[in-house]
Amino acid sequence: MKPPSPKIDSIDGDKYRLEETYIAKYGYWLKDLQFEIPAGFETDLASIPWFLRSLGDRACLGFTPVIIHDYLCSVEGKFINLDGIEIQLSWFQVQLYFLVALELDGVPWRRSLAAFLGVIAGNRWNGKQAIPQSRAIRSIAESLSNR
Repeated sequence: MKPPSPKIDSIDGDKYRLEETYIAKYGYWLKDLQFEIPAGFETDLASIPWFLRSLGDRACLGFTPVIIHDYLCSVEGKFINLDGIEIQLSWFQVQLYFLVALELDGVPWRRSLAAFLGVIAGNRWNGKQAIPQSRAIRSIAESLSNR
């Protein structure tokens, strides 16, 4: 089940703010991963790495999965779900949840996979690179964009 889109307001063209509290809910089987994102949360939406920009702009991924991902990264995977249970996701679990959210949101699988590779190649919460942005990752992204 795809949740309704969050209401966002542009701050300066690169930053966006959540206008009201948003309930992040994807399907009944992800019940433990349903939580609130507070009004006022700021995001840059999808920061698409240079080697994936040929796949589309930040709007091509939909706003919901991106805002959920940015929020989970900002709290380092730690949140209180709608049942009041404290949840701690690992960095990699947050990236996998992003991939699932993209798929459930109807983003084409090539874009979903490219976005997933982009976040995997990006920074971890502590600022260190998870995987160096090597030629291998660039070639995978380029081959996906040529299809």
